[in-house]
Amino acid sequence: MKNTHLIILFVIGLTGLAIFSSIYIVDETEQVVITQFRRVIGEPVTEPGIHFRIPILHEPNFYPKNIQSWDGEPGEIITQDKTYIWVDTFARWRIIDAIAFIKNTRDMPTAQSRLSEIINPAVRDA
Repeated sequence: MKNTHLIILFVIGLTGLAIFSSIYIVDETEQVVITQFRRVIGEPVTEPGIHFRIPILHEPNFYPKNIQSWDGEPGEIITQDKTYIWVDTFARWRIIDAIAFIKNTRDMPTAQSRLSEIINPAVRDA
């Protein structure tokens, strides 16, 4: 009798854990790309609310939908007439295609460093 109660409690606990780990919540400022073994599964989830996934196979990757900022390092640049000017660069960007974003950059720090690699030389060349 005592073992039956323990087994029932164990099964209820395991079921609760499985249900809890299969739920993810999408905020209105987020979009989610579900991956299975680092491969994109389906379309991005952009609707806010509670969504479900397969707990061990599917991994939700959360990305912001709102406008992000990039701020470059201020520095001196020499002009054509050999004078130095201080330039402080910044950019505003957002993720339009979440699937292309996850395939090319994978995460936000990588995207910020790629922006630095692109924008800083372009500003110095201009």
